[in-house]
Amino acid sequence: MILYDYPASSNCMKVRILLQHLGIPYERVTVDLFRGETRNDAHFARNPDGRVPTLELEDGTTISESGAILLFLAERTIYLPEDPVARARVHQWMFFEQNRIEAELATRGSSRARADRSNCRRSSPTDSSAGETRSPRSTAGYPTDGRS
Repeated sequence: MILYDYPASSNCMKVRILLQHLGIPYERVTVDLFRGETRNDAHFARNPDGRVPTLELEDGTTISESGAILLFLAERTIYLPEDPVARARVHQWMFFEQNRIEAELATRGSSRARADRSNCRRSSPTDSSAGETRSPRSTAGYPTDGRS
């Protein structure tokens, strides 16, 4: 099994977490979004939409979209109940996460990235008031000690 993913993608992260949690061995292939690797013929052959994550099964079949991959992997496990109402609740939470939480994070992340790029153009990487070098990416509002 091969997972084509990008390390910073939260959709890819969800798939990696479930694969590891279920103890399913897989090969991980990084596809760099920012170098156009999702837009080449090889990746379009795996996923006509050219996105990650994409999971390639042993027989060469590919499954794209994190939700579809998660549902496939969860089949016949405790994470996807047989009972139709319980199964619908799993879908309910998946759709909520993808449409509300993921969308909100993506919007905030995109706004923050634009603001960070704008701030980087206007200021140097040295904060003259403190005399310290700082990262061009702002960490304001985010813990920097490894805690979430």
